[in-house]
Amino acid sequence: MKFIKTKEQKTKLLLLAALLVSGLCIYWRYIFGGDLPVFNDSGNDTWQQYTMHYQTIVNHIRRGSFSWWDFTNGFGTNMFNLNLFDPSLILLYLLGVITGPEHMVYYLVWIQLGRILLAGAAMYHLLGYYGISERAKFLAAYIYGLNGFLIVWGQHYQFGMITVYVPVLLFLLERSLQKKKITPLFPLMVCATAVYSTYLAYMSMILVGCYLIVRLLMMEQERVKTKIRLFLSSCGSILLGVGMSLAILMPTAAVIFGVSSRLESETSLVSRILGGLAPYPSVYYGTLLDRFFSSNLRGMAVENVSGYAGYLNYYEDPVVFTSTLFVILGVQYLFILWRTKLSTRRKVLGYVTAVVIGLALLLPLGGIVFNGFTQPFSRYTFLFIPIFTIVIAWMLDWLMETGKISYVGLALTTLLMIKVYHLGYDRSFFVGHKTNASILAMTGEIMAAAVLCMALVKRESFRRGLYGILALAVVVNMVSEGNACFVDRVSLKKGDPEYFGELYSRDIQQALNYVRATDPEFCRVEKAYVGATACMDSLAQEYRGISTYNSTMNGNLKDFVQTCYPGLMYSDTNHYQFVKVAEDSEFAAFCGVRYVLSKDAGMSQYGYKLVKRFGDVRLYKNTNSACIGTVQTVSISEESFRKLCDGENSVDILNRAIVLENGQNYDSIDKIPEDENESRIFLNSPKKESEISGWVTSEKNGYAVFKIPYENGWKIYLDGEEQEIEKADLGFLGIKVPAGSHRLQLEFSPPLLEQGLKLSAVFWALYLLFLLQFYYDRRKANQN
Repeated sequence: MKFIKTKEQKTKLLLLAALLVSGLCIYWRYIFGGDLPVFNDSGNDTWQQYTMHYQTIVNHIRRGSFSWWDFTNGFGTNMFNLNLFDPSLILLYLLGVITGPEHMVYYLVWIQLGRILLAGAAMYHLLGYYGISERAKFLAAYIYGLNGFLIVWGQHYQFGMITVYVPVLLFLLERSLQKKKITPLFPLMVCATAVYSTYLAYMSMILVGCYLIVRLLMMEQERVKTKIRLFLSSCGSILLGVGMSLAILMPTAAVIFGVSSRLESETSLVSRILGGLAPYPSVYYGTLLDRFFSSNLRGMAVENVSGYAGYLNYYEDPVVFTSTLFVILGVQYLFILWRTKLSTRRKVLGYVTAVVIGLALLLPLGGIVFNGFTQPFSRYTFLFIPIFTIVIAWMLDWLMETGKISYVGLALTTLLMIKVYHLGYDRSFFVGHKTNASILAMTGEIMAAAVLCMALVKRESFRRGLYGILALAVVVNMVSEGNACFVDRVSLKKGDPEYFGELYSRDIQQALNYVRATDPEFCRVEKAYVGATACMDSLAQEYRGISTYNSTMNGNLKDFVQTCYPGLMYSDTNHYQFVKVAEDSEFAAFCGVRYVLSKDAGMSQYGYKLVKRFGDVRLYKNTNSACIGTVQTVSISEESFRKLCDGENSVDILNRAIVLENGQNYDSIDKIPEDENESRIFLNSPKKESEISGWVTSEKNGYAVFKIPYENGWKIYLDGEEQEIEKADLGFLGIKVPAGSHRLQLEFSPPLLEQGLKLSAVFWALYLLFLLQFYYDRRKANQN
């Protein structure tokens, strides 16, 4: 082919071809077989949450009603809770808009294959700046493209792209350092990373900062003045990139730090840091060791089938697999680094880096720091895999050039490898995992033998032949491990009638269309049976309920549910399932659930009236008054309410009085007066869910309560005048309402979005000035 002119182009093409073929082998059951990469086992977030997020985004875009608030997700949620800005998922959304949301799950495997190719290509370019040979770049980049984090966490689709972003960030920073001038693409990439994920960008910037310091210390020939200039300009570029992203970063941070309960902790920061110096339980260290050799040696939890023998679970335990070859070469690196001709400073920095990575993995403090100084999680391990890959590439060149190894290190690694894989084989439940342990052990022994032979032979031609054997063993090693990640998974089947038939049921759509046509008021609809998912059907079927699965649940809403009606929770505090409480029509009415879809003919006995039947689906209406908004004239303090509320009587109290922080104090429910006020709130069913209009009428002065989560960003107008919003009933919006009839307008805008847009505009202007200066300087240099 004429367009392939250089050795680098040939290597890159071969790399992409190898990754593509390997990816097809790993994901064959999802490409050629009858499964889809949507799981209902340990990876059930794909089935129960993420794919439903994609559905609601596409539904809103196709309907032309996209807004920053979504009432189809539980009581309602800020759309910045969802993954809106992952470029690979944006492609998925586009495909969903064009072909229909029901087809999106079929594209997921191809999106993942694309990430693998991009990750490998990004690492190849990064390694090119270290003077690594083409053969070492090829094998190391191949390993990185199929690294454990991308294969395991890539199943969740939210985290996969970060394995592409990190090597690109390091590549652009390295190029800037070597050219001694910041490339304009570097702050742009920082911006893209922050826009993609605030959470992962935070971790990535820690790595970028550490990398910058280490690389500057390695530049022994440069003057201190030059190093200071490079450090300051690099830091300035990082700040510039972060500033450019503030339009997304600030509203996302407002969700995380404002109302999300994800970062809550009962201990002080100092206590968490000191606690992070204490070791993990012993099972963690056994799991960590095994995960260097494979992600699948501790099994996988599949309900009623098998359990997981690790520390936390299959996903949350450290994912550090970078091929068995890394274990071999990583140990060799530690043994032989001091024997190389590198300068003392570089040797010290190499060992310091290894110690820092070791401490981050061995102590909870590492997880605490990388998780925003909250609870320790091991999701940050993607940061170390590029470093591991660089070690692999460097050691491959060292072996090919010198053949020097540590025989003691190789012997110890081989014995440990055999022991770990043997225990993993015995521990495994699935035949596929046992087979994988055997293959990894066999290929690991071949790798160890190849490394040994490289040390024994002197002729370079023999070493090249041994490299071929090593490369073949690595390919088998990586494909086997990747394939093992999908052994005996509880996967969605292509065309599954129970899933697709329920999720895209014509009967349900007819029932929902009937509600829309006959009831113009904003109210909620729920299901009295479990559909395609446990809690999230509403996002795909476009009805507004209260069931949800939200990992970043509104903390105020959590307080309401845990205090007033814990029975709504399913599995844990992040799942709300109406099915569990469907028989309590009074609680349903309090939450604004006016209609219930059921396949049971007996719902009438629970306070519902049959409206109409649509095939197998029955539409019931709550006989209690079920409205999103109500007016109350009696208040009770939060302190009194928590004392009187025992969970079972919560609705009785809430129907008598509004709960306010500074409400009236009562020591008995009987002393709370009956609310005899005649009132009514009518809210129009919104076309755009961030804008709701309606009216309120009340005989007396009182409080209007809207069963919408109390969250910054909401504004409520009464006759065109903005009202002060109070937290009502522990988790909802409330305002004071004077007697009479009034127009209502509720509007939501993500908090800090406006400020973020303005600040972003300033930083983008600075970036354009930087860009103009960069190209002016380059043009001037070319002329000279």
